[in-house]
Amino acid sequence: MEEPLPSPFETAAVQPPQGKGMEGLWLSAATGENLDQLISRLGAFAKTATLNGEAGLITRERHRQAFRTAAAALERILTDFNRPIEFLAEDLRLVTRALESLVGGVDVEDVLGEIFSRFCVGK
Repeated sequence: MEEPLPSPFETAAVQPPQGKGMEGLWLSAATGENLDQLISRLGAFAKTATLNGEAGLITRERHRQAFRTAAAALERILTDFNRPIEFLAEDLRLVTRALESLVGGVDVEDVLGEIFSRFCVGK
């Protein structure tokens, strides 16, 4: 029989998973412990995933707007982390939705809205 997982509210030290390519990072939303390391690691990952931090050329206005929306929501999250959790969650949802629109996660209503906003449909 497997041992039960520790409660997330326990403070006892638990070893992170070890193995090929696995390096654990323990976070605490309550105390903020290691959040700076998470941000640093995410930044390093983004830098290596984007040609060493070089900016790409964005040619479509729709893409520019999606990046602006995501950046504004991330800025709100990072500058005022003490806001109510509902506001932080909504900003995180906005970031996710904006980035999904870049990689194909667009729903039918968005496509129809884009079509009808650009064309005059006569009767």
